[in-house]
Parts: sequence; structure tokens; C-alpha cells
Amino acid sequence: MSTDALEFGTFDLPERNAIAAKTIERFARAHAGADALFGLAGFLPIPGAGPASIVAALALQIPIYKMLASELSDVYLAPSPDSKVKGILNSVLKLDSAVSLGAGLGIHAGADVASGAVNSLAGQFGSDFFADIGGELLQEIATGFFASAIPVVGGLFSMGLDVVIAMTMTWRVGTMISIYYQNGERWLGSRHETYERAKDLTGRLSPKNEGRVDLNSVGSREAEVEEHHVEKLANFLESLLNVAPDLTDAKLEDLLCKKGVSPELAKKVVRKVRKGSKT
Repeated sequence: MSTDALEFGTFDLPERNAIAAKTIERFARAHAGADALFGLAGFLPIPGAGPASIVAALALQIPIYKMLASELSDVYLAPSPDSKVKGILNSVLKLDSAVSLGAGLGIHAGADVASGAVNSLAGQFGSDFFADIGGELLQEIATGFFASAIPVVGGLFSMGLDVVIAMTMTWRVGTMISIYYQNGERWLGSRHETYERAKDLTGRLSPKNEGRVDLNSVGSREAEVEEHHVEKLANFLESLLNVAPDLTDAKLEDLLCKKGVSPELAKKVVRKVRKGSKT
């Protein structure tokens, strides 16, 4: 089911974004817990143990982001937000801890093999994705990476850096996926460009998790995404006006706002509809 086919008359995108944000938080928390376990290896009295633990933690990211992409795809493509909420509550992949994360990876992989289904978006977050952003990420973590090589103390650096990378990268990838679906299943220019936009939204490396990005603000910050929202909402209003042509601008704006549309976006949608009706 394409996002273009979503019933924008109900405009449940704000609800989906809220569920997506909670999903990203859940994955980030579990990812950080798993990476912290790798960080413990940095305390081993072995030369290079700290940097090695960081590299191992980075390698764990590929399957995690594939899982995140699959679950966020469900969030944005589910028949309704309510059905997705129930699915999350009943899911065997709650990922509330580092231990359940490992179990979840195994269950998820087995399910994919059994069904023979391959999520095309999840496939966007394989080794080639890290090859694409690897240079930038290494520059960001360079200081902590080299500090992790210091005996004993390096273990603290490696553990802390593992957690920070896990939190930040999970949010960057999750925000990328949200942008992709909010933009009608299209990257903003390219996957790498979308990563850069998500990087700006999530900010510098930090362990922050809850409420890190307001996914509902993506449209107001990215003109291409807002244009897609305006187009879909305008189509809805045009259909409505065919039935009730006497609705005033104020009434139309109020109707959109009650469906979770920001007042600013509502005004732009109504202006587009009125402009179109005069041509």
C-alpha cells in the first residue's frame, strides 16, 4: 500500500509520527544497551580492545536498522494507526533490553527467510549505506575513537561512545525513514542527502533519546515534504468542496486543524485550493 493511497481525509499522519517517534526511542534504547555490552570489552587488558569494541558495535548496526526500517514501514503503511499500536503491544519484538534485542534479531531474520519477503526500504540500510556515510561518521567520532585506545580509561571512552553513537545513529536513520514516507516514499534528492537532512534535525552526537526530533516538524523544515502534504490535503479539500461548495476559508482551515494539521499548513492548503479554483 503506497502512502499516496492513504486517506488524507482523516489525516492521521500526526498520529503515525507519534508512534514512529516512540518506535525510534524504543530501538535507540535497546541499541544503546546492546552497544554498552560491547563497550565492556574495552576494559579488557588487551591493546586495542577499546577501538575494537567500537568497531564491533558499528557492525551490529546493519541488522538493527533493517529491523527499524521494517517496523517504521509498518507504522506508515498500516491501514490505521490504531492497528499498528495493537501490533506493537502484541509484538514479540518489544526490544526493551539488550538481551531481547539479540533474540529479536534472530526471530526477525527467521521470519524474513520463512516468508521469502525482502523489505526494499530495509535493503537501503545495508553495508553500502555505511560505506556511504562511514567517512563522515569516523570524523565525528575520531577523538573518542583514539581515546578508547588508552588502557583501562579507554574502556570508559569506548562504552560512552558506543552509547552515544547508538542513540544518535538510530535517530538519524529513523528520521530518514520518516522523511521518506512523509515525502511520498521518496528520498529528498538521494539517500545521502536525506541522511544529511536527518543529521541536521537530530543534531550532533549525544545520548539524548526521548523527544529528540519532532517528526511532525519535518514538513515545516523541508519544503519538498511540505509540498507533498499540501498537495494531498488540497486534493481532500477539493473533493469536500464538490459536495459542500459554500464552506468558507475559515471553516476549511478549522476543519484541517481539527485533523492535526498546523494552522500555518492549513492556510497554505486553503490558498492552494482557492487559487486552483480560479484557474
